Amino acid sequence: MPLCTWKLFYARLRRQQPKERRKGLDTLFMLVIWSLWKEHNAGVFNQCSSSTQELLQRIKQESEHWVLAGARQLGRLFIE
Repeated sequence: MPLCTWKLFYARLRRQQPKERRKGLDTLFMLVIWSLWKEHNAGVFNQCSSSTQELLQRIKQESEHWVLAGARQLGRLFIE
């Protein structure tokens, strides 16, 4: 999917959220993009790849760490 399509998708998704959830959604989006980038680099530089289930588990664990580190708005997404 072209980048412009993703940007439009995310902009629409963000607008549909109540204002108090947007910061948490932005944080989650950045966490997922960062995790995908790290997975890409692991494949390119270390010739290793993870299953989708492994990647999702790492994203979940990382989000828990981010919440513990102070990403309160991200934590609120999981409570609601």
